[in-house]
Parts: sequence; structure tokens; C-alpha cells
Amino acid sequence: MRPPHDPEVKAWLDKGGEDLAAARVLKEHAPHLDSVVGFHCQQAAEKYMKALLVAMESEVPRAHDLDALLVPLVASLPELAAIEEAASYLSGFAVIPRYPSFQPQAGNASARSRRAWVLATDIVDAVRRQLHRPGPSPEDTATPA
Repeated sequence: MRPPHDPEVKAWLDKGGEDLAAARVLKEHAPHLDSVVGFHCQQAAEKYMKALLVAMESEVPRAHDLDALLVPLVASLPELAAIEEAASYLSGFAVIPRYPSFQPQAGNASARSRRAWVLATDIVDAVRRQLHRPGPSPEDTATPA
């Protein structure tokens, strides 16, 4: 697996970090803008998941569907199945809320903003754990002489 400081992996993580920062500011100062908070949460999760795909040297699809991005990740890292619900919820913020015909889910906008934030950070944390987990030691991969 490529390390988190690999230039391409880092570029995805940095862009995801920007979306996460935007979501945090909006969640704290304008939680009533739940579709915008959700959009940035979805974007952060998407970019972190794509960073992990890059690190795994897998193809990075040009898609916003977190469920679809999760399929190859779970195939290689079954423990990521734990973020399936988060991915499904956040996928709903990828495109549709950006258009005037969007009707928000029933309930409190601030609660929706908080939920999107929590689920995005669950995905980000899961990806970070995978990127920073120790790999095999050099002794494990050394070719016998």
C-alpha cells in the first residue's frame, strides 16, 4: 500500500480535508444549511475514500456514489463494511441537494447537519486507520538469500 505522504494520496487527503473544514465551519455557524453541510461532508468522505483507493493502487472511478466506491474497498478491507450505513446516508448529498427541486428530509436541519458530520468523520477516521496501519515488516517481505 502506498503511504499517506505519497503525493497523489496526500493530494486527495488534502482536498478532503478542505471539504471537512468547510463542513465544520458551516455545521458550527450555519447548521440550518444542512444540505450544504451534508454536501461538504459527502465530498470529504468521497475524497478520503478515493485516497484509500489510490493508496491501494486501485482504479479511482469518476463517481460520487459512496456506496459504489465502498465496494472495492470492502473487497480488500472487509472491516470497512462498518461504514456502509454512513456511506449510504452521505451519498444522498452528492448531487440532488444542489438543485432547487430538493426537498430536505423531515426533521431538524441542525440535527441533519450533526448527523452528516458524525458520519463523515466516521468514514474519515476509518480511512485514516487503514492508511496508518502498519504494513509487513521488511523481514516479512525479504527474499531469502
